[in-house]
Formats: sequence, C-alpha cells, structure tokens
Amino acid sequence: MISRGTVERLNDDELGAALRHERAHAVRGDLLLAAALHFFVDLLPLPAKDLIDTYAGARELAADQHASRHASREDLASAILSLAGSKKLAPSFASLAEDQSGVRPRVMALLEARAQRSGPAVRRLVVTGALLAIVGLSFSPVVLSAAPHHACAVTQMGAPK
Repeated sequence: MISRGTVERLNDDELGAALRHERAHAVRGDLLLAAALHFFVDLLPLPAKDLIDTYAGARELAADQHASRHASREDLASAILSLAGSKKLAPSFASLAEDQSGVRPRVMALLEARAQRSGPAVRRLVVTGALLAIVGLSFSPVVLSAAPHHACAVTQMGAPK
C-alpha cells in the first residue's frame, strides 16, 4: 500500500529505492520479528527500550544496505530525507523514516559508503600493491629457508675429493 502523497513526494528512482528497502524488510520478516520482540518486552518486566532501539536501528541499516545493492545510494538517502519530513506516511513506508534520530546516521552511512566506493584509482592501486607485497613477504621465509640448504648442497657436491 503506497499513499498518493508518497508517490507525489518521491521521484521514480527514489520510489524504486524505497520499495527495495521495504522489500528487504518483508523478505527478512522484520515486521514479524519486531512484533514478537515488542510482545515479549511487554510480557516481561524488563527495561528493554535500548534493546528495541538497537534492533530497530540495525534492521533499518540492513534494509538500507540491501536496497543499496540494487538502487542508487543517493536515491535511497534522498527518499529517506524526503519521507522523514512527512507526518502522513503509508504503513508500508513508515519504517523508512519513522525514527527522526536514526535518519542522520542512516543517510551518512549511505553517502559515506558511496564516497569510499568511488575513491580514486590511485588508492586502489596502492592497496593492491600493498597486498601483493604482503603476500610476497609471506612467502619469503619459505624461499629463504630453502636457499641455504640448496647452497650447502651445491658446495658439498662441487668440492673436490
């Protein structure tokens, strides 16, 4: 169920990213897990607000990551910001921006991951070179330990009797 206001508020790319985010919740059964968590917290006399908040934040970040594999991170961040200002959201999009305190970290995580992924080629080249050097150095003890034995064998075999 998508409200007319949501459709009018988001462009096609943002709407697609938001739908992928919500699909991630549906596939993972987040709503059922959240309902069960709330039920047990209400049933038991435990102060569990922090537990619920942590779970809610983690499930939103996980859904964001899933959606960002199939849609633009910028479009998803834009959709989150657009919907965060809305008081009237369809139930299917309520989780996308329901917690105002969680909007900033989610948007920052999406945009920072994008910046890291699109870093300069020089950085990738340096990292690749460093990895090759580490792999090469990890084999050097094997090569060095084999070299003295080989040299001794040649010296002994080549010595005149």
